[in-house]
Amino acid sequence: LSCRDVLRVTWAAFYLRDRTGAVFQLVNVSDGRQIELQIAARPELTALLKEETTWQREQGRWREDSPIQNLLHVLKADLIQTLTVEGDVLGLVALGPRIDQSTFSAEDVTFLQALSHVTTVALQAARIHQNLNALNEELQTKTEQLTSQQRQITVLQTELAQQQSIEAAVSSEVFHRGAIKGNSPALRKILEMAKKAALSDATILIRG
Repeated sequence: LSCRDVLRVTWAAFYLRDRTGAVFQLVNVSDGRQIELQIAARPELTALLKEETTWQREQGRWREDSPIQNLLHVLKADLIQTLTVEGDVLGLVALGPRIDQSTFSAEDVTFLQALSHVTTVALQAARIHQNLNALNEELQTKTEQLTSQQRQITVLQTELAQQQSIEAAVSSEVFHRGAIKGNSPALRKILEMAKKAALSDATILIRG
């Protein structure tokens, strides 16, 4: 984290809010120290992070009734910088004590706010890029499904046309009974079968 070197702090940690918005997930910590992997994005906490982007740890006894001061105490951090886009809290940067144990100046805070703005723009661009990729993949999937359905429709239309052609040929064919006499159900059944087989060149009739 570049702000660690510029501001000369002992450590820095970067948290991003997950897709559910329920927690801030640790993305990176500068010195590999053991630190909270997740921070619950409780409404009272996120409301304060939206209200003020930079929070410093109060000197002396920490206030348990303050969500921000409580978070600073848990993280053992001296400063928290919020990353927001259009009022939505995307993440936060936590900074440990400065190496020389001095407090953060107004210039330090201005620099950190400018850096957070640049970071936020980059995060927003990355999020838009991910959304575009997801939309492109969804469009590609739907296009492939539509193409497959069109192929199936074409096959069914071809089969239907062939079937209709056969039925039309059978119905239009004049079947001559010749010298065959009779009108019993059994004879009519045989004649109907002969009528259907008359259009085929096959010499063998298979029944099953």
